[in-house]
Amino acid sequence: MGFTRMKYAPENGLKNVDEFPSVPASEEAAREQFQRMFDQVKDQVNALIEALENVTTGSSGAESIGSAAISGLADADGVNDVTVRAQIVRLKQQLDESVASLQQAIVQAAIGEVDVLSQIKEGDITGDKIAPGQIGTAHIADGAVTPEKLDGQALESLRVPDGSLTGDKLKDKGDEYEGIKSSKLADGAVIERVLANKAVSAAKLGDSAVETAKIAAGAVTTAKIADRAVTTEKLANGAVTKAKIGLVCENGGINFGGALGPEVLASQSGASAKAAAITFHRPNAFAVNFGLDTDNRLKIGGFSMGSTAYEIVHQGNLDTYVPKILYGTSPTPPAGNFPAGTIYIQYQE
Repeated sequence: MGFTRMKYAPENGLKNVDEFPSVPASEEAAREQFQRMFDQVKDQVNALIEALENVTTGSSGAESIGSAAISGLADADGVNDVTVRAQIVRLKQQLDESVASLQQAIVQAAIGEVDVLSQIKEGDITGDKIAPGQIGTAHIADGAVTPEKLDGQALESLRVPDGSLTGDKLKDKGDEYEGIKSSKLADGAVIERVLANKAVSAAKLGDSAVETAKIAAGAVTTAKIADRAVTTEKLANGAVTKAKIGLVCENGGINFGGALGPEVLASQSGASAKAAAITFHRPNAFAVNFGLDTDNRLKIGGFSMGSTAYEIVHQGNLDTYVPKILYGTSPTPPAGNFPAGTIYIQYQE
C-alpha cells in the first residue's frame, strides 16, 4: 500500500548552487533553472493521478489509499483491512454471506423440517432440472456419483474423446495442484486410445499416482510416454524385471552385427556423441567409469581415478601398447611408431 513520495533532483533543489548558480549564465539558463523544478512537480502530480486512476487488480488506486479500520470488518483472525478496496471487498463478502444465510432461513421457514432426500426418487433429478453452475464440488459427497446414477446422455457427456488427454491438458504439479492422483482414477480408467502420443511426462504424474489397477491392458505404449518421463521415483520397487529390460540375448555371439541386449546410449550422435559408459560405485569407498569413450576406444577412468582415462588393452590393440623385440641386419632400427620399451636387436647373416 502507498504511493511513491516525491524527491527533487538534486534532493536539495534550488539550494544546490552547483546545479543552480546564483548568477545564471544567461536569461535562458535562468528560465531553465525554474522550469526544471516545475517539471519535476508536474511529473510527480501526473504520476499520482495515474496511480489513483489505475483499475488493475493488485495495483489499483483504491488498493493504495489508506483507510482507518472499520469496526466489524475484521477477518477470521481479527485483522482489519486498511485500504479502501480491501474494506469494500470485505464488506461485499459479508453482504453475500448475509444474503445466503437469509435465503437459507427463508427456505427452512417455508418447508420446515421436511426430509428432502426421502422425497426424491432415484432418477428424479436429471440434467435439465439443474441450472448451470448450481452444483459445486462441496455439494457432492465422496463416492456419490456412480455409473448407476447417470443416464445414457450423462454418461456420453462424460466420455473422453480419443487422444484428448495431451501433455498440455494435464496440469503440472504445483503448490496448489497435486496432479492426477490414484484416488481420482477408477480401476482400468486409463486406456490406450484416450492418451495422445507423448502425453505422459514426468511433470504430469504425482509420485505413485498411477497404480497397476488404473491402467488397462496395453494402454501405455512407447509412443504415449514423453522422453525421460520415467524417472527412478516413478518406478515401484521391483517393477523392472529381467523380462522388462530384455536381458535374454538371442542374436548370436559377440561378433553379431547389431545389439545383443540392453544398450548404454550416449547423448547426441555422430561426432558430437558423448561417452557411452556405466559407473561402478562403492559408496564412500571408490567409484570408476567404464565404457566407450568419445574416441571410440574402450576405457576405464574418471571419478575416484581422477580426470584420466586408460584404454583397455586387448588383442585388437596389442601392437599399440605391448613392447616388441625387433630383429634386423641394419644398424638402424626400422622406421615406424612402436610402443615404449620396444627393443631392436641387430644380427649378422
